[in-house]
Amino acid sequence: MKNLSMFLSLFVLLTAFTPTHIDHYKVNPTKSKLVWKAEKVTGGHYGHVSLKSGKVMMDHGKIAGANFVVDMTTISNEDIESEKYRDKLVEHLKNEDFFNVEKHPEVSFNMMNSTPMGNGKFNVFGELTIKGNKNVISFPLELIESKSDLVVKGSFSFDRTKYDIIYGSGTFFDDLGDRAIDNTVSLDFEIHLSK
Repeated sequence: MKNLSMFLSLFVLLTAFTPTHIDHYKVNPTKSKLVWKAEKVTGGHYGHVSLKSGKVMMDHGKIAGANFVVDMTTISNEDIESEKYRDKLVEHLKNEDFFNVEKHPEVSFNMMNSTPMGNGKFNVFGELTIKGNKNVISFPLELIESKSDLVVKGSFSFDRTKYDIIYGSGTFFDDLGDRAIDNTVSLDFEIHLSK
């Protein structure tokens, strides 16, 4: 009985100091897909933007950490058929009225915490940085993990005015009429990563 008690005490002591095993997954920008959407009174626009880098750390099915960097120089539009007007919109999105890409070529997200919701779903909290402005956002995502690959799917939205993007916002300007642009921007994502 004494030996059993000593064995159990030793087992508890050893397991208390067992290091956590973290799997590191690195983003595959070419396989990943990010789709942005923005609405205005007369309709809306959507397009793509590419990831520059990113990683997710997994600890036995739980997200231990995650961060992503978006390359804003890759922003595109997919709904305007005219090349002239499509290029004009993209140029406008890149200038000082919107993302000021020359000065701020990257947007980043750093996870602060995640809560498992079951069946590979998580609620994630993190800091979104746009144009040097940082705000905490939260959103649900789905995670599919295999031996060497990871796929992260979901969507989130943010209030662009919190990131000093106020062009065409009815919150800041009067008498915009049908030129008003919604403050909310959404992003659908399917991110592929591998060890």
